[in-house]
Formats: sequence, structure tokens, C-alpha cells
Amino acid sequence: MYWKETARDFLALGSIPFYAIVIIRMMIIPEYVPLVAQLIVAFIAILGLSQIFKFEHHVAQGIPIAMFTALGYKDLLFAIFALLLVIGLVFSANYLKINKKFIMNGVISGILCTVVSYYAVNWLF
Repeated sequence: MYWKETARDFLALGSIPFYAIVIIRMMIIPEYVPLVAQLIVAFIAILGLSQIFKFEHHVAQGIPIAMFTALGYKDLLFAIFALLLVIGLVFSANYLKINKKFIMNGVISGILCTVVSYYAVNWLF
């Protein structure tokens, strides 16, 4: 039972409320405005992509959260921690018996939307 709850906690890292708290936290510091924009663009891209493809949304949304918070903190230790959380998120989705194809599509979608939002926003700022 404990492992199932922990796996659900990992999935919560890609949830909309967690996404919102990260955005609000980053909005407090003016230098994070581009990162906030990147998170918002990635979220919109994930929503748009979900209209075309089926994938695990928590996994897809967890990737830009990890990437852009790691970029914001500019700290190797935090970046490693964020990467480990994403790996835990993927393994947790698998542990909870979510379709492996949906998980893999979530990883691909998350990476794709993160890269697109990174370059799109950097082009604007």
C-alpha cells in the first residue's frame, strides 16, 4: 500500500495544481518571467497535442516542470534531483499499470513540448 501511495505522489508532480504552484512561485521573481512563459507555452502545447494523440498527461506535464525549474535554479544538484523525479514519475506510472505506450507517448510529448516552448519563448525574449 505504501508504494502505491508513493507512486501516486510522483504522478502528482505532473498535475495541474502542482503546475500552477510552480508557475505562481516563479512569478514572484522577475528574472523568472521567461521561465514562466515557457511553462505556460509548454502546458498549452501539451493540451493541444492531447487533442491529437493519447498519452499520460502527468508524465508529459512533469517534464517541463522539472526542466524549467532546474533552469531557473541554475544548480547542478537541483537539476539531478529534478531528473530523478522525472525518472521516478515514469517508473511510478508503470508501477500503477498505466499503459506503457501512453507513458512513452507522454515522455515524447513532454520532451517535444518542452523543447518547442524553450525555443519559442527564447525567440520572443
